[in-house]
Amino acid sequence: MKCLHASARGEPPLPYHFGVGHSSSSCADACKHFIFFALTQARDFGECLCGDTLRAEHQLEPGKCGEVCDGEEGATPPRYCGTKRSSALYKSLGCHDAVEWSNGYGYTCAEYAHHKWCVNGTLRDESTGGESNHHPERNCCVCGRASASPDTAEHAHAEARARERASGGPDRASRARAVVLVGTAAGLLAALLLAVRRRAAAAQHASAALL
Repeated sequence: MKCLHASARGEPPLPYHFGVGHSSSSCADACKHFIFFALTQARDFGECLCGDTLRAEHQLEPGKCGEVCDGEEGATPPRYCGTKRSSALYKSLGCHDAVEWSNGYGYTCAEYAHHKWCVNGTLRDESTGGESNHHPERNCCVCGRASASPDTAEHAHAEARARERASGGPDRASRARAVVLVGTAAGLLAALLLAVRRRAAAAQHASAALL
């Protein structure tokens, strides 16, 4: 555990917020798919933050960081919950693959293991890694996620999802459905207008016949 002091701009040290009222145990569980988690009292006691990278402007120091979390007074080592101006930083135990990750071509972490593109935390074929494959080495335990450096860019999984959305990845089907719905609605509207015009024409014809 280390202590992160708040930045001059007051930004949290980790990008993802998972509520308040947490102990170190519950925050660790909420952040199990991330490399780091932190506890602070910036908004309320036991505010839980998660992320894979630390914002560079936060000063990292060892030692005590606020009071021990409620219900964890006897834990060893001590489980601090931070203060209003500092965050108690922890590293998650074990390793968990990033949720819903794929390399942009439909291959998941399980398939990277199955095809032996990664073995024991090492990427065996560089052509299957890197930015063009949404960084399996930062997202899959079998490719080295557990040892990912805290000074890498931003959270690689969110970065990959943003790229997929921009390039027509998993959201392509939903966009296609939207196009179909818009087309269907336009067709229904045209049919309705045609029916209204026909009724108006029929009414005019009937009036003319009566005259």
